[in-house]
Amino acid sequence: MLVTSGHRVRMGGVPGEVVIRLDKAENVSIASCSAPQGSRALIEVHGSQSRDVILALNRVPKGMQETAFVDGADASAVEKRA
Repeated sequence: MLVTSGHRVRMGGVPGEVVIRLDKAENVSIASCSAPQGSRALIEVHGSQSRDVILALNRVPKGMQETAFVDGADASAVEKRA
């Protein structure tokens, strides 16, 4: 299981990119992370094999999506917790 918490990316990241990219991820927990303005999303989930991704207390700027799904991944792979 991968667990990450409290990561903050400061300005200088690549505008339009995601902060965290998960490819065929299983049993992952991401909590209390944030993304800078201009990011495409905080988390990008790849692949239909991705599952059991738990998100909690993450912060994204207004208008930004927290999670993007690509290459067959879908929202059923992710559980959002308060």
